[in-house]
Amino acid sequence: MGRLSRRFIMLLAASLMALSFAASTAFAKNQDIWADSGYSFSSVKSLYFEDVVFDLSADCDDDILEKKMSDFLRTTAAKTDLRIVPKGESHPTGLVIKTKVENWSSSSQYHPPYTTWETRSETYHWYDRNGNRHSDVRTFQVPVKHPGYTSYFSTVKVRYDGYTPEGTLVYSHREERTKEEANDHYKMFERISKEFLSKLMKQIKKQ
Repeated sequence: MGRLSRRFIMLLAASLMALSFAASTAFAKNQDIWADSGYSFSSVKSLYFEDVVFDLSADCDDDILEKKMSDFLRTTAAKTDLRIVPKGESHPTGLVIKTKVENWSSSSQYHPPYTTWETRSETYHWYDRNGNRHSDVRTFQVPVKHPGYTSYFSTVKVRYDGYTPEGTLVYSHREERTKEEANDHYKMFERISKEFLSKLMKQIKKQ
């Protein structure tokens, strides 16, 4: 009984460890949205995008990436019903969108080696006193060792602020995502930006 109890405890511990590993690989998403209830979003007919900038806390400074992300935002927004005001033109109507990347980081997590107990079976033969051959199956537990490994993660947090032409903040969208990929930052920025534009369009159309 004592041996069975120890094996049960080890199997339970291994199962919990496997679940924790699976949870660590899950996609994480955190989103905050605010819209000024006193502003008439239905009046928005155009968007003006300032260039994307990296915040000092983002631990990244890449002017080429900033240009690439700025172009992606304008190109994607152009697929909506709104007019996208070209850079350098005045924007007396609509919203001015300021985009700031607040986090652009990589991290890793080491998973130590662990052992699980697995069931094996084998057939054995025996003879009775009359010389008759018999067979039976017996089961037993064997330890299986699993090597340690490292998971790599990408984290991106972006904030989008919408201002009236007079400079009043009326809309904010902040989103942070973490994914178990070594270098998925830019793709995550694209997905976050599409989510922002989708939510903004819903806010405009619902009024």
